[in-house]
Amino acid sequence: MKIGSKTLASNSVASGGSTKAAATTSLVGDVDMARGATKAAGIGDDFGTRANPFEGANAIEALQRLRNAGKLGDLRQIAATNLKAVMDALVEAHQPKPGTPHNHWIGDIEGRSNNGLTTLIEAGVIRVGADGSDASLSAKSSRIVFLGDIGDRGAESIFARRVLTTLKQKYPDRVDILWGNRCLSKLGLHNDLPRLEQLEDKDYRAWLGKKEGVPDDRNALQTKNTVANRVEYWLQAHGAGAGLVNHHRELVEIQKGLAAERGDGVEVTLDQAAQSYIDALKPGGEFFEFLKLGNWGTTPSEVRGPVVAWHGGASSTSIRQVPGDDRAVQGATDWMNRWQAMGHSLIEKVEQQLRTSGTVPLEILSLGDSD
Repeated sequence: MKIGSKTLASNSVASGGSTKAAATTSLVGDVDMARGATKAAGIGDDFGTRANPFEGANAIEALQRLRNAGKLGDLRQIAATNLKAVMDALVEAHQPKPGTPHNHWIGDIEGRSNNGLTTLIEAGVIRVGADGSDASLSAKSSRIVFLGDIGDRGAESIFARRVLTTLKQKYPDRVDILWGNRCLSKLGLHNDLPRLEQLEDKDYRAWLGKKEGVPDDRNALQTKNTVANRVEYWLQAHGAGAGLVNHHRELVEIQKGLAAERGDGVEVTLDQAAQSYIDALKPGGEFFEFLKLGNWGTTPSEVRGPVVAWHGGASSTSIRQVPGDDRAVQGATDWMNRWQAMGHSLIEKVEQQLRTSGTVPLEILSLGDSD
């Protein structure tokens, strides 16, 4: 399957072989992996650094076979410069098959149509209807771990979110949803919209004037200060330049399907798409309810294998720390259990504050930005 533009087949890839012998392996997000997969060392429950899973006794068997057969060169160099080549080779050796239990790791969907989720759907591992709301797993013991970043860069965000939400609700003990920075950062839209609506942001005024061809005059700008412009500007300023366009495209396609069923032809305007983007991030909205099903990471378990997974931002020092908790960490399981407890408490705080003041705590935005 695919992790962003990278590919990963099953838990045997992440754990480096048998569950009994493998070290607990950290599988982090795009940036960390792109800097060099060879840095993703195994971590024991005592946080002792084990052998690199791309080398030595804990090497991934598939990579070893390919390497010994001369199909891959220096894995260290390849992983550091072209991780996709390594992961594509792994998929060739470990294609998931329908009905076969695996731990499937999916990351950085980012709304793209070509992603790990669609790979598993095409392979028959996930059965799904047209709108993603009736998804199911084909194998009784298969597990899904989504490693974060659901949208922004393509018109498949709503579909992917619905599939993962349905799977998590249907299989709460077999599906994990991890928060990515591109997921949590969207909550910041609530804090910034009032300033944009009141034209208090000078950068937004300059952007709006240039886009609409009007002078930097509040009266002139206010006529162009639509919800679509506010959301478009905010997304562009937060690294999701085509976020609203992609969301609109997907809503249009969804509406076409509904219109065909009803026999009408109701269109979706850009303002309506922008408002739906905002509403999805409110308590009760699809995006917010998706976030409520997630957390910072997964703990090692017999079901997942000896794996701790999180989206990113991990280092040799941060894996021993929990924000707001000064107690000594007893190991990887204790560490992640505390992060999860903090995550549950924090998302409850976010929901309560959104319902009372319409804003979100800066704490979750700060932690999400470092994730």
